[in-house]
Amino acid sequence: MRKLAALFLIALMMAGGIAEAKTTVTAVVAGDEPVYMYNVPRYSGSHQGMASPGDTFEIIEYGPIFSMTMSNLNFIETSSLYFPDGAPESYDEPGSGYAEILLRTQPKKDLMAFVNNPKSGQRLNLRAAPSAKAESYGGYYNGIVLSVLDVKGGWYKVSIDEWMDLGTSYDRVGWMYGDYLSFFIDNAFITPEAPVARVIGKDVALLEEPRNGAASVMRLPKNSLVIVMGVVGEWRHVLVGMERGYVRASALEKTEESPILIQGMTAVPAHGYALVKEDGSDDGKLYELVAVADGWTQIRTSHMHPLQSFVPSEQVTAVYPPEDVGESPVSEANKWTYTGSARILLDRQIPKIAAAVHIQAMEGETPCRYRFTNVKDKETDAPWIELEAGEKAEYHFQLMEFGTYLELENCVLRIWFGNG
Repeated sequence: MRKLAALFLIALMMAGGIAEAKTTVTAVVAGDEPVYMYNVPRYSGSHQGMASPGDTFEIIEYGPIFSMTMSNLNFIETSSLYFPDGAPESYDEPGSGYAEILLRTQPKKDLMAFVNNPKSGQRLNLRAAPSAKAESYGGYYNGIVLSVLDVKGGWYKVSIDEWMDLGTSYDRVGWMYGDYLSFFIDNAFITPEAPVARVIGKDVALLEEPRNGAASVMRLPKNSLVIVMGVVGEWRHVLVGMERGYVRASALEKTEESPILIQGMTAVPAHGYALVKEDGSDDGKLYELVAVADGWTQIRTSHMHPLQSFVPSEQVTAVYPPEDVGESPVSEANKWTYTGSARILLDRQIPKIAAAVHIQAMEGETPCRYRFTNVKDKETDAPWIELEAGEKAEYHFQLMEFGTYLELENCVLRIWFGNG
């Protein structure tokens, strides 16, 4: 099927079906470990080999989770790439029209989509059949990720849950109108609108289905935070990290917080850091703090996905609230720049997957000096590194350690990253 799609793409371009194919963008594999390449933009896709650190690709389609290589039309995680010349400013660039061809030639189940209702603030109905008159299974907010299973007359059969490939039997499946969806490989930036809600009930059950007596996925402690993906009558379809299920509306209280995106997925914003004592660790391990709940601390455990965990509060040895670290960098085509002196919280003020960090001395006789520190190091004696005029240093990060600071004096800093 992929060979047929590739031949169709070439034939269509030769026939003028795509008026002017936009230019590609160069990407390099970051980090120290090889990464998988897939035949479809899903983690469940077949592996098509490995890409090694330093491998260079021309990207024909740029997406928030996966990007497509021009040479073999394989997919690679966007977060594993950095773009020496700057990444595209939006997900509809560089764009060659392949997304539209893929819709016509590939199995629809291989595609990922986002709710993108042009009427901001309004939920999009999940219907029982491909008709605006069909029963509604609930309304879903902009930015929620979907798996596409089929298409019929402008309507798309989607699963709210299957994209996570958890292999469960309670995927929520229905139909959504295609004009209100965006597909991941030609998706312009979507502002997530799913509310952040606080659990106000005690030990609330997260259920597999929106009905009393349904099986429980997990228990949610009071004051924990969730993302409300959709409204299903008196129930709310919620996301807790990567787990999802249903909670009665009466057990939740909407907050004034806005959700964030992590690798294209809607998530609760962080509220600082938590130092967690773990087996075999002397001083604990640092994680993002999501919420302090009754007897439990809700933490985010991964840079790559909005994975969360609840740990007993007695295992948390310290909590570091968010700091006011000044203005964000100047952004231009995904190259972020600082000039002068600053203290930058790298994993908060820039994307969590930093591709390349360049530090250079400013012109003049005063040297540039810099150092990396961590939020848990209150009194640090980390040595300063000095650069004379004309000298520069370069660092590559696959995963930024939580709470990482970069302190600069009289320097020019440029950061290129793969996923914003």
